[in-house]
Amino acid sequence: MKKMGKKNSKRGIILIYVLGFTLAITTLLLVVHYKTEQFMDEFTSKIYFMQMENLAQSGYSIGKNLLEIDKNSYDWYGESWGKDIEIDIEKYKIKVKITDEDGKININKVIGEKGEINTLLLQTLKGIFTISGYSDSLVDCLLDWIDEDELPRSSGAESTFYKMSNYPYVPPNRLLYSIEEITLIKNFNKEIIYGMSKEQNKEEKENEEKNNEENNNQEVKKGLINFISTISDDKINVNTCEWEILSSMGYSEANIDQIMDQRGRSPLSENWLLEVNREVTLNNKRIIKYTSSNFSINVLVEDTENEKTINLKFFVFRDMKNNIKLLRKEKVWTN
Repeated sequence: MKKMGKKNSKRGIILIYVLGFTLAITTLLLVVHYKTEQFMDEFTSKIYFMQMENLAQSGYSIGKNLLEIDKNSYDWYGESWGKDIEIDIEKYKIKVKITDEDGKININKVIGEKGEINTLLLQTLKGIFTISGYSDSLVDCLLDWIDEDELPRSSGAESTFYKMSNYPYVPPNRLLYSIEEITLIKNFNKEIIYGMSKEQNKEEKENEEKNNEENNNQEVKKGLINFISTISDDKINVNTCEWEILSSMGYSEANIDQIMDQRGRSPLSENWLLEVNREVTLNNKRIIKYTSSNFSINVLVEDTENEKTINLKFFVFRDMKNNIKLLRKEKVWTN
């Protein structure tokens, strides 16, 4: 009987081991199966977005070609490259938009290599902030971010402020790499840089109706991205800049109406602009130009069936021989 009891005990122990081993194997198989499915989903998703990025690359090639074949002595949005392009390929929709970055103020050029201030660009930049409804004191914060010293301007902020305010970073004291970087600077936010969405616009108007009837007709402020850049030179193409920049230069409302009307028909020339307002044109001659070298090619690819979208922006430089050099590529967003 004792031997039988020992045998039954051993069998029970063996059975427990077998059940435990089986459970472990089953659990392992389930984990492997889950991980495999997860890997395949991620792999499929990566392949899917790679296909969309390839389509975006095709859109970039189209924009690049339009800039290469443009060989006249001016640049304005009435040319082929200035027209938005939309292409349908099966379930995909590709949208290509070229923006003249030389029609903006390059913040990095406000301060020269030796620390000298480009007074005309600074004056125009401050004017943009005022016209947009922001204090031009924000410019001090912006310049303190990129200058090489640690001396804060009257309304600016250097490392001491950021440390005392518990920011997880301090000003890098170098040129801006991208417009997105400005959102890190004291008193700046995404609304100031990129403007407001339709939903935000609607919400603001509803708040205005409730709280301040006098402001019901106030227009939504454009984002500063419409006026500033980090890749252009120290001049501004008056054939492509926004009217706010023309106003910041000193042109009157009547002058701007003339300029915008003329730009709707043909590009501007220096002689024509001198006739509109000789004094302002001569005062700003050092920062005015009529051709461009720096552009951004924005490509949006939309999968209309699966409601997926990818948006890439390509920054390029076009030399005197119309050769195009890709400066950098940014992924704006995907979903």
